[in-house]
Amino acid sequence: MNNNTPNNTTEIAFILDRSGSMQSIAEAAVSSFNELLERQKKEHEQTPVRMSLVLFNTEYEVPFSSAMASELPRLDMKTYDPDGGTALLDAMGRTIDELGSRLASMSEADRPGKVIVAIMTDGEENSSRNFSWDQISEKIKQQRDIYKWEFLFLGANQDAIATAGRMNIEECRSSNFHSTNKGIRSSMRGVGRTLFQMKSCDPEQTPLSDLVEEAESQE
Repeated sequence: MNNNTPNNTTEIAFILDRSGSMQSIAEAAVSSFNELLERQKKEHEQTPVRMSLVLFNTEYEVPFSSAMASELPRLDMKTYDPDGGTALLDAMGRTIDELGSRLASMSEADRPGKVIVAIMTDGEENSSRNFSWDQISEKIKQQRDIYKWEFLFLGANQDAIATAGRMNIEECRSSNFHSTNKGIRSSMRGVGRTLFQMKSCDPEQTPLSDLVEEAESQE
């Protein structure tokens, strides 16, 4: 059976912090993200995906957009060079707006059956100028309630559950992680397992925080 049709495809947008505080775990962030990409390629026949990567600090960069799993490029230290502040809300607002506009311009037959936005940051918002907490909360609520998008949030050096709740992201879809090499590796592996459950519409999905903790215990 060929599952590789638009309505069986999951569109994933991964928003990854590239602020200066990520410098100490930069190499682990790159290697663990590449591991996540390899997982998408291996799972592609069963759960096909298209994926975009957004890197943010006080700037916003999209190294690749809506790439098929087989064409996903590896992240490297030249592209991922942490510096600057944490404009989290601006990155989220712009990603939601640009992804929403692109999907709206497609015919219904060509749109993916599922959309997932995953966010990973090791610090609190401190630099956004274009979007507020209330605006992001409303955008996420609209995309979740009307268009059935799903959101994941992982945060270090903060109460990630509270931060996610402030943005209308469910507690079971959020997790703290330790801002260490081990912490970011285990969190990426937890995300990978969560994405598979979401892509395959597993009715018994494990909370993200449980999968992150389990991955950390296996390190």
